[in-house]
Amino acid sequence: MSSPPTKPDGWAGQRLATKLYLPPPRQSLVERPRLLERLDEGLRGRLTLISAPAGFGKSSLVAAWRQRSDLPLAWVSLDEGDNEPARFLDYLVGALQTVEPGLVRETSGLLQSAPAPPLRAVLTSLLYEVNEGGDDIALAFDDYHVITEQAVHEAMSFLVERLPPHAHVLIVSRSDPPFPLARLRARGELKEIRASDLRFDGAEAAAFLNDVMGLGLAPEDVTALEERTEGWITGLQLSALSLRGREDKAGLVRDFAGNNRFILDYLLEEVLSRQTPDVQEFLLRTSVLSRLSAQLCDALAPGGGAHETLADLERANLFLIPLDNRGEWFRYHHLFADLLRLRLRHRRPGLARELQTEASRWCERAGLTEEAINYALAAEDWERALDLIEPVAFQVLSHGRFERLNLWLEAIPKAALKQRPLIFAWYIPTLLYKEEFDRVEEYARLIETAEPEVLRRLHSLVWSSRSLVASARGDLERAVECSEKTFEFMLPGDIKQRAVAMQTRVRYLSLRGDMTAIERALLEAIPVYRQAGHVIFEVWAVSGLGLVRSMQGRLREGVENLRQLIQSAKELFEARLDTQTYTHSFLCDIYREWNDIENAKRHLDEALTIIHQTGRESYVAFVAENLKGLTLMLEMCGDAEQSRRLIESAAGRMRRCGNEKTLRQLQALQALLHLRRGDHAFVGRWAESCGIGPEDEPDYPNELTHMTFARWLVAKGEAGRSLPLLARLQRSAESGGRLRSVVEILILRALAQQACGLEAEALDTLERVLAAAAPESYVRSFVDEGEAMRKLLLQALKLSGKRWEAESPELLRYVLKLNGAFGPPAPAAKAQAAPAAAEGLPWWYANDPLSERELEVLRHVARGLSNQEIADKLFISAGTVKRHMSNIYQKLDVHNRTQASERARAFKLLDN
Repeated sequence: MSSPPTKPDGWAGQRLATKLYLPPPRQSLVERPRLLERLDEGLRGRLTLISAPAGFGKSSLVAAWRQRSDLPLAWVSLDEGDNEPARFLDYLVGALQTVEPGLVRETSGLLQSAPAPPLRAVLTSLLYEVNEGGDDIALAFDDYHVITEQAVHEAMSFLVERLPPHAHVLIVSRSDPPFPLARLRARGELKEIRASDLRFDGAEAAAFLNDVMGLGLAPEDVTALEERTEGWITGLQLSALSLRGREDKAGLVRDFAGNNRFILDYLLEEVLSRQTPDVQEFLLRTSVLSRLSAQLCDALAPGGGAHETLADLERANLFLIPLDNRGEWFRYHHLFADLLRLRLRHRRPGLARELQTEASRWCERAGLTEEAINYALAAEDWERALDLIEPVAFQVLSHGRFERLNLWLEAIPKAALKQRPLIFAWYIPTLLYKEEFDRVEEYARLIETAEPEVLRRLHSLVWSSRSLVASARGDLERAVECSEKTFEFMLPGDIKQRAVAMQTRVRYLSLRGDMTAIERALLEAIPVYRQAGHVIFEVWAVSGLGLVRSMQGRLREGVENLRQLIQSAKELFEARLDTQTYTHSFLCDIYREWNDIENAKRHLDEALTIIHQTGRESYVAFVAENLKGLTLMLEMCGDAEQSRRLIESAAGRMRRCGNEKTLRQLQALQALLHLRRGDHAFVGRWAESCGIGPEDEPDYPNELTHMTFARWLVAKGEAGRSLPLLARLQRSAESGGRLRSVVEILILRALAQQACGLEAEALDTLERVLAAAAPESYVRSFVDEGEAMRKLLLQALKLSGKRWEAESPELLRYVLKLNGAFGPPAPAAKAQAAPAAAEGLPWWYANDPLSERELEVLRHVARGLSNQEIADKLFISAGTVKRHMSNIYQKLDVHNRTQASERARAFKLLDN
């Protein structure tokens, strides 16, 4: 048994706490009670949308509302980087944990899983935990207009539509989000605050200009400014800044007449011109930063003194917003920053990129790797970006963070990537993860046309990627061919390339179905993965080992492997991996096989939770095997609809991958479920179109299809035609070491022989499969076959029970357990005895248990009553009692009343 994976030091994304900080409102702000009341009213719905152009005081309104409200508010300040799904999710969870550190703990752990889960995955978990928390809470997203990624929009809509009643979302945006607002509006679940609501009226403008800014303007001047700015708060603020210290305020106000699109440029010119040249230079040079600290600003604005400059800007209310309580990090008002950047581009072309590059260097020195990469990408300094990405690329990949690395590399032009072809070693795996197989081949060909030294170093990668694509498409011959070339071109001593090469071998072996070979390959690969530091490969391999052993029929060993993996994965990633779908689905299947329905349901729920969280119901290997266990359990729970959805989802992915073989397996699984429901019309249509016949030579990829077809032949009264096919299926499964398949095939073969009237052959086959299944305690494989198997088991007990008792008592006990698992036999009067059979009653009792009246007579016998006394008690004749006693002696294989009482007590047939 392999030891659990070990946890190496790994790279992880960095969360900026400043993005989760909502600064308190300034004491000098104009009070706006009418808007605060509207925010209070909005809590009765799901969503409050504060949508208006820049500078209308949207965020300030929320800050003022928060100050007066007792409702906990989680705050996320969004920026363009949050279009990366994993980063968006991280800040969403982080915001909630600023309200209550213990909140969404499981979701926070899920974010550390590898590969990174999709948006909807984490939102599902998050909604569940918020609902479980039960306390009222609001979640605010500031600057939502920066989000352009459709996946984020869809997930946000998902969040809003499914909020628990005690939760509320506020969106602060310059534009309406692409949500179904009309539906929310019609249901009364949307409160909207628009620009027309936010703009200052005359009284508010007067209070702001004269009381807050201290300008002392005449009423007509206030009205003029209010009209010309249309109550735009930032426009009024910029106007006030330009009016400060001016003698002819009225004349300046009159000069504002004209097209409003020029007002902002005019005010900005006036504001900047009032600053010292040093401050103007500081503002322009630092405008490229998404967040500012004194040290970072000093790197971009030579001369030092950034700490004092930032303090002066904050005191002067010059659009500087604090991001923490320590006065360490700030940002500019977004509109102000946009204008500064525009001015920088116009006046100093090319400087912005130089400054972004310098910011990247500073962040690199400060250990802010992600920000360093982002600034380099913003500067279009592709060389620097690649220099930063290359050292962390393997660590990102090895922890399964394929999406993050892909986002970085997708931002770089192909021409720049082609200048650094070694980066393809990290780019191609992200494309494999996204199942963009055509692009994988495109970059593989680029490597083949690269310089000889590049080709030498990456030649193995070319063939490993092709092998993995072929495996994903079910093309075994191509996968093997490419895997062999992967090993052929592997660099000597390169442990990482060896790890990838061994992964190709494991993957193509999974298509062959040779469990012994797969197990051997996994045991060889795990130490290599560990030595290479390839955490995600190691976890996949340990999971695969558990699955293979369960398919070999080593159910107990497989369970132990899988249970260890659950624990080790938590230690490695502090959360469930999305690849734990298979872990829980196979545990569900095994516990169901053992008839441990409680544990089977528990792992079914775990698997379904992960499927819903990750959006993936399966991976490229063992797809049908995984879903067969889940769907059979779902059928037991009466959830045929969810079974259908799982299979259709997997079938869609297989179509996109071009994997026709697995698609046929999934269609066969769907037919199997319909057959179990008695829907012969559906199965008949499938059988006519599946391209399978009873004369076929079976192989592993078609095993499920052939077995379902054989079942269909038995079900429609053509069992004789199924027997040759079942014999060939049995040989194929035995040669592949797939004992679980052998058990199912032998059971079906026995039932087919029984249906053909071949009783001796059926009983012989049944005894063979019972002997194979007993050591691992198979139950449901027999019980699921229903009344036909029950009758065959009873017939075997009648004919072989005495022999088993003498020669194979363990087998006898196992058969009695199976008989008991079928439930009480008809008539219902015998129901009392059935549960005891599973506790070890002798074979003959399971064959013909005592009736309720016989049990009643036996209880009185055990108390020492005579036949007549029993007759009097039960209001029957003494002769009737005597007949009951004769039946009791025969069924319990005893000869007198004392023996009957002793045996009844030994087998717990009597009440305590």
